[in-house]
Amino acid sequence: MKPIHQTLFAGIFLIVGMFHSPSASALPACSFGHCTSFDSAVKKICANKYRIPESQMNASHTVNVYDSNGAECTCPCSCVAAETLIQLFEGEEILARTVRKDDTVLLPQASYRDGNVFGANGSPIEKGEVQQILLDTNKILTVSPNHTFVGMNGKLITAEKVEKGNQIMGADGKPVHVIQSRRMKNFTGTLHNFIVNEKSDKPKDHLLVTNGVQSGDWLLQSTQDTMRQEIDLRLGRVQTLSEIVD
Repeated sequence: MKPIHQTLFAGIFLIVGMFHSPSASALPACSFGHCTSFDSAVKKICANKYRIPESQMNASHTVNVYDSNGAECTCPCSCVAAETLIQLFEGEEILARTVRKDDTVLLPQASYRDGNVFGANGSPIEKGEVQQILLDTNKILTVSPNHTFVGMNGKLITAEKVEKGNQIMGADGKPVHVIQSRRMKNFTGTLHNFIVNEKSDKPKDHLLVTNGVQSGDWLLQSTQDTMRQEIDLRLGRVQTLSEIVD
């Protein structure tokens, strides 16, 4: 089945096929580094292809691309490991892979502390690269290198820039110390991502709690990828879902 859309970005063709394309299911996963090298373009195509969250995302939702050798492979639309704990508003923590649309999660810095999940999706990764971060709370974060956390200076920091000895912001706003941060190769599993407050352009409205620390949602991460600089939570602006899709 031929692709129905393709776009050229940084010299790389991104091919978006039809839902449940037989040929797509047979394609291998791209290396994670290859996907993240043009992540903002992948995310825009994911949004256009699946119209998050009108079609519920699952592990089969990916986009087809050409790798550096011209062979087709797939990139995911997701960024946190399936076993990551997401904090709900009531205080309970549930696995990322079990989060569904309309679940009410804790929004630690929003003007209202509870918010419904607007989009939740997961995609498989095979032998990809992730960043693994060990915290002084004995929790481990396994995320894509460009996943966003909050530094104690009120600015976003991507996982790949988090180093041993750094402090990132916990759910209660207090510092959580990083014991170790390393690039993990050959990761095989499922990565997940979420959208909250899809109509808000305020960075603070796009933070949720993952394994006890504050993390950015898909829209905040996508904006950070596009800007390629630290977003200040007090002064920055986030692209809304309609802006990305349109």
